[in-house]
Amino acid sequence: MAEHSGGRPVAEANLHLTLAFLGEVEAAEPVRTAAAMVVQTEFEFSLDRYGYFAPARSVWIGPQRLPAALMELQAQLWDQLAAAGFPRESKPFRPHVTLARKSPAPRAIAPPQPLVWRVKEFALIQSETAPTGARYQRLHQFQLLGPQTSIGL
Repeated sequence: MAEHSGGRPVAEANLHLTLAFLGEVEAAEPVRTAAAMVVQTEFEFSLDRYGYFAPARSVWIGPQRLPAALMELQAQLWDQLAAAGFPRESKPFRPHVTLARKSPAPRAIAPPQPLVWRVKEFALIQSETAPTGARYQRLHQFQLLGPQTSIGL
């Protein structure tokens, strides 16, 4: 789809789904500490819908239906970040993976072949904007609980 959008395709290494955008942060440690408090079981969901954000001129793929487990992961993460003093995002969470930027508005877009995404972890990513585009560096990853993992009291 991205190669047919007329826009600039996002490099494969930069494909991601943002759970929480914090903007400029002085130190990563408070973010890492907050994210480490999230307790969530692995889950999967389908990316089965293309879309277009007109103001950003970007083509994306995302879920047709909002997966409860993904929404819970995002809510838990924001609860922990807010407790650490980070201001909550004011826009509603719209899970998506950007495929192309600087794209003209596409005409009718046929639905994609659904892609199943198995979520076993999430990561703390630092982004740098460069003239050649964004560069992402994984600072830390957080494992989700496996399907057979249980928490005892």
